[in-house]
Amino acid sequence: RSVTDTSVQESMLGVPYAYARLNLPGKAALLYGKALDGFVQELSRLDASIRSVREGKFLQALLRQELKQGRDWIARLRALPETPETRYLIELMASDDFQESLRNYLDLDDLLNRLKSWDENLNSYEEMTRQRRSAAQNYQGYDDQIRQLRNQVRDARQKAGSLMIAQGKMIETMAVNDLDRRRKHLQGYVAQARFALAESYERASRMQAAPGGAK
Repeated sequence: RSVTDTSVQESMLGVPYAYARLNLPGKAALLYGKALDGFVQELSRLDASIRSVREGKFLQALLRQELKQGRDWIARLRALPETPETRYLIELMASDDFQESLRNYLDLDDLLNRLKSWDENLNSYEEMTRQRRSAAQNYQGYDDQIRQLRNQVRDARQKAGSLMIAQGKMIETMAVNDLDRRRKHLQGYVAQARFALAESYERASRMQAAPGGAK
């Protein structure tokens, strides 16, 4: 199982603790050192994940077309190549609060795409009426109507864009808060591993120095 799993991290400290209780400090020190290396590596990956989210890559991943098709988007996300912006966030994305925020975000993205398409179509219609105006007088009144509609569409695009930005920031905040929580938890494990490693080395050294030595 992945070292991102909290139960795995606990076992990485629990196993050497058991060896220490069995009076095998050398073996305990070896495993505490291995755990410490793993925790430090994970802290570095968490930092990379936080940077990636803040750079907007998490939102980009959520807008992938293959994820937006169907309700099994979490399963689809698991199948994608692992990236810093998604490595730790599957659990968060399965939560009701996150999925509600994501639905709103994806709905706004869909609305923006529709409004963009309408705006482009209105531009085409306006050009068409401009070309035909001289040939048929009844096209004369279309210009104002199209211009009005286009202004309404562009106002709607601006409002939807602002809402999407705000919704995206909320999603990023949720992600960063979750990663920060994981980071603080892992920092506590790092402190425990360092203290236990030093203690195990000290005990192993004393046992080695004792008459007859020890393993």
